[in-house]
Amino acid sequence: MLLEKDTIRLNDITVYFWEIKETRSELEDLCNKFGIDISHITNIKSNQRACEKLATLLIIALVLGNNAKLCHTDEGAPFIKDSLTHISISHSAHLVAVAFSSSPIGIDIEHKAEQVLRVREKFLNDRELSIIDYNDKIINLRLWTAKEAVYKVHGKKGIDFKNDIYQDTHTKSIYRASDGLKNVLYNVEHYQYDDNFTIAIATPRVVKSKK
Repeated sequence: MLLEKDTIRLNDITVYFWEIKETRSELEDLCNKFGIDISHITNIKSNQRACEKLATLLIIALVLGNNAKLCHTDEGAPFIKDSLTHISISHSAHLVAVAFSSSPIGIDIEHKAEQVLRVREKFLNDRELSIIDYNDKIINLRLWTAKEAVYKVHGKKGIDFKNDIYQDTHTKSIYRASDGLKNVLYNVEHYQYDDNFTIAIATPRVVKSKK
């Protein structure tokens, strides 16, 4: 179901959540009710994966209308056909999040699982490993979600989470991503959802020119 009361609003960014409590067939029925094309989902074997995609389509339809068509770039980034609205999608456990903005955006949501501590050496560089407490799950989750969100808004496959996306040494809410062609700064905002999920929202940092 759409969790309207938990919507996040930040400047021109709006993030909607769907808590998957419905069965796959119930979500399919809802999509059919709204006239949403789900023909590309019927062959997905995993019910969890199918439910995530169905919930995503429902959020988009409820926010942008039934005619909004979800597409993906060659890099895999989602976009709405013939629309100026930028979107980003994430899901974890039973929760799906879709962010809408007039500018490029990336979102990541992660459940507070032990996994982040087991894989931290895959996404933290040597400097980050030296200053981030191994046992501080929240801080590790914040770094992980921030890098995931930056990766999505940066829009280039092949960049290395560990060495190409890193936190600014002076400002913790600013991250830098480098892919060999461009070096971009991003603002990252973090949120906690019902104490179980960490959310990161990344947007390109706009540097105001000096007059």
